[in-house]
Amino acid sequence: MLQLTLIGFACANSSLSFESILRLLHFLKLLNPTTITLERLMALTQALPELDETYTPLFKNGNKEKTWPYHAAQKVGNDLVQLYQRSLPDQLAYLRRAKRALLVEAWLEGDSLESLEQAYTNSSFVPVSYGDVRRIADATRYHFRSVVPIVQALHPMLLLEDEALNLLTTRLEVGLPASALPLLKVPTLNRGEILLLARHGIVDPSLPWAAVEPAAIELFGLERSQAIGPVWEKQHLTRLSKTSRAS
Repeated sequence: MLQLTLIGFACANSSLSFESILRLLHFLKLLNPTTITLERLMALTQALPELDETYTPLFKNGNKEKTWPYHAAQKVGNDLVQLYQRSLPDQLAYLRRAKRALLVEAWLEGDSLESLEQAYTNSSFVPVSYGDVRRIADATRYHFRSVVPIVQALHPMLLLEDEALNLLTTRLEVGLPASALPLLKVPTLNRGEILLLARHGIVDPSLPWAAVEPAAIELFGLERSQAIGPVWEKQHLTRLSKTSRAS
């Protein structure tokens, strides 16, 4: 005779613990529903227990570390950063939440690993490494997918589209801005190479390699561009063949 509500089904199928679900529902009641977006929900995810348990390098006596809430408020909103002050497992969790939110934003925007490590390391004794960034981004991506259905059930007037969610979680996985995602179709390119091409205005993998080669040689050197060329041209020819058949 008992049945779950829509929120109950969303909670039952989530990766979140019971404590985490209660905290999320509490936070959502404190947020203005009209301000909720996928990007802000991703930032809110940083305040859940699963993310609090994700290792976040923090030099507890560092002055730079104390500025993360200020910078996070500018990025994700002061109201979210105020929620970061609630349900704290320890006195430094507030700073870690803000730092994670900023790291995830910078990862999505395509900041290089070198710039991330430099910008978010306050002490050589507690450095921020590539592994730390990946761990935080992956944990965010995994649990963020459980947050969205709960929010959608609680606020059915919100339009949180699956396509936009898939786009954002893909960006969390690869650390690229949306404009650079088409270059993932060239499998030999790594993240750094994609970002370099995107910064030079090359984001269309359907371009013939001859049009891309001069920039690739300048950016990657002759040997690496010779390795990329056949893969790029194969993808280009496959695209032309598909277009030809479709027409």
